[in-house]
Amino acid sequence: MKCVLDLAVKRKYVPENPASTVKHFNELRERPVRRMLTVEEEQCILEAAPPHLRVAIILLTQTGGRTYSEGFSLRWDQIDLASKLIHLDNDVKTPGSSEPVPLSEYACEVLQAWKREQGSKSRFIFPSPRLPDQPISTVKTAWKATLRRAGVPYFPIYNLRHVFCTRLGLGICTSILPIWTSTVLFGKNAFPWSKYAPSISSV
Repeated sequence: MKCVLDLAVKRKYVPENPASTVKHFNELRERPVRRMLTVEEEQCILEAAPPHLRVAIILLTQTGGRTYSEGFSLRWDQIDLASKLIHLDNDVKTPGSSEPVPLSEYACEVLQAWKREQGSKSRFIFPSPRLPDQPISTVKTAWKATLRRAGVPYFPIYNLRHVFCTRLGLGICTSILPIWTSTVLFGKNAFPWSKYAPSISSV
């Protein structure tokens, strides 16, 4: 409301902002603490997930990619299995995010197996079941159902990015990537531990 009134003052719709002295709430303090996914919980989720979601979960936890722009919308021509890299398009959140993303040996093996299973039916790694020439648009229902079957409390699938970052810091990812790759993933000179890896002690 304060921001709206500030804009109204700027455009001279109102003479002053009656909420100018109101203090903002600390949104970070109000947000729930992220819980770290344990290796055992991840295994239960993988066992309960349908095939396409299982592959996606492995890809996201092995690369730290954003759920849709760097995960479910990927095409096979963006995957370089020989060089173990994902080449992202320009349609990403930050300019630094367009840098190639390294793939672990485990992620490459999973993608190779998934490609053999899929055949050449679609150019997308995760095609829509109704429109194979388009990427899958959402996995919210499948994700919720998978967590329920796995007996794991709900958390957004985006949090798999945080799982990767925490494990990267601890050096426990399968075929773990060097720490310097964080600058490629986040487009920054320093690894953003406080944002993406807040629950290291809970692993």
